[in-house]
Amino acid sequence: MAMTWIFHNVVRKIRPRNFTFIDHDLIPMEKIELCGIAGDQPFYGLARVNKWGWSLWAGYCFYDFSAVHRLPLNFLNDFSRELDTGGRNWSCLYKNSDRVRMRFGSVRRIAVADPLDGTPRHIAVVDDSWIHLRGASYSSGFREMRDFYERIAKAADEGATLTMLAVNTGANQS
Repeated sequence: MAMTWIFHNVVRKIRPRNFTFIDHDLIPMEKIELCGIAGDQPFYGLARVNKWGWSLWAGYCFYDFSAVHRLPLNFLNDFSRELDTGGRNWSCLYKNSDRVRMRFGSVRRIAVADPLDGTPRHIAVVDDSWIHLRGASYSSGFREMRDFYERIAKAADEGATLTMLAVNTGANQS
């Protein structure tokens, strides 16, 4: 509901060239030019697909304002299509787009060395640039990883990149 309100009451008022919604637990580890991510597409992000429709994950979605500003975007769930947050945009945006011809983001798990002792730990990485903390708001597993993520944040503050932290264990997955 907040995303829909922001689109209609803020984004439409300021009319930016592009606008983006990024989850609170996505941490950039590389320099990122947000305005260029969608490229020549009307939108870009992580596609969530099922047999009734598809949408972009609300935590990582980029839009060309000129392509969508007249649409009645609604970022609520579409339970009838089993689509999560942003799923109601299926009817006005996604169903009219050729998903097969579009570029979308990627998620993979990689092993990184814990700055404390070098122990490999697996993390989710979006588009080879963002660490996804996954479940930072509600997961007890996140609490167990908090100290590790704080060490990663400190390493990043000191100039470390994902490439520098990655461990070649043969387990890095696409």
